[in-house]
Amino acid sequence: VAHIEPNWPAGIEAPVGGYVMSFAVFEFTPGTGELEKQAEVDRAIHYFAENYAKHNDVDDLLIEMIKLGFDPDLVYEVEGISTIAFTREYFADISKRFPETCIRARRDGTIETNVPLMSIPAYSRGRALAGRLWETLSEEEVRQVSFYSAEANIIIQVLEQGGTKESLLKGTFYPLVIPDRGTTQATMDAGLQVLHDMMDRNKRDEPTEPVSGLDQPLAKKKPWWKIW
Repeated sequence: VAHIEPNWPAGIEAPVGGYVMSFAVFEFTPGTGELEKQAEVDRAIHYFAENYAKHNDVDDLLIEMIKLGFDPDLVYEVEGISTIAFTREYFADISKRFPETCIRARRDGTIETNVPLMSIPAYSRGRALAGRLWETLSEEEVRQVSFYSAEANIIIQVLEQGGTKESLLKGTFYPLVIPDRGTTQATMDAGLQVLHDMMDRNKRDEPTEPVSGLDQPLAKKKPWWKIW
């Protein structure tokens, strides 16, 4: 959100094409439980990131978290969505080319398009906490947890095949289809069809060489669910 006050007495002028902010206030209404919800999301993100490299199979970590009392739906979203945030933080320069929305395949069978990633707590808190986590994890631990997502897989594939940062910045990236826990294959197929239709329209309107966003996560550790 940008707000401009032409006569703001800051002693300096705002740059062309930008704005100057004096401060920002984020408030949670008492009694709504929002602070408790955020604290639990943060705790799950911390636990996943700090323990990911200690497990040869990610399933073991997810089962461990559920046994410790973490909500299964939250564990599912941290594993699948917070790791997207970690990738984008790690590849900050390249990640600006990735869409800021996703397609959600819901448990009730519905498909939601153009869902802002920042509206999903597992993503927004992942972005907020990543920098702090990187200060406490080893470089190898950071790499492992950041390379888990489908988007990281795409970046690494392109680079391993001789691509460059510049070629990635010119590529066309598409939104991920992210299912709820328990989403049926039929609903996932419907979500993928929405994505394919989007890709077909883009190819007709702007014939450029796309960089596919349909690959699965890195297979070094078997993912508990597929993120398409």
